[in-house]
Amino acid sequence: MLPFFTFIAAMFITMVLIPPLMKSAERFSFLDSPGERKVHSTPIPRIGGVAMVVGAVTPV
Repeated sequence: MLPFFTFIAAMFITMVLIPPLMKSAERFSFLDSPGERKVHSTPIPRIGGVAMVVGAVTPV
């Protein structure tokens, strides 16, 4: 039962952190700019991995 609650906590922490980190990515220019070899046409925040790491490490 404990692994289930750890998973839920990690998922919740990650979901809560993504929106503020996306806003800070725009503020601090942590964006992936579109180019000829990219699929996206608008700048994409590159800071989602930080939310995943914090979300995975915090419950453990």
